[in-house]
Amino acid sequence: MKLTGALVLLGAALLLTSGGNCGICPAIRKEIDLFLGPSVSDYVDYVSQFT
Repeated sequence: MKLTGALVLLGAALLLTSGGNCGICPAIRKEIDLFLGPSVSDYVDYVSQFT
């Protein structure tokens, strides 16, 4: 699961840096900010709404 998550985040980071204009980019950017942030519970709360 960690490898899959890392690949998804890598793909999202590449999408954000490529300058792609899509509607999902702000959601991915927020997820990355929460994932890299200091609070694990904030990230889990955010991601749990998608399951």
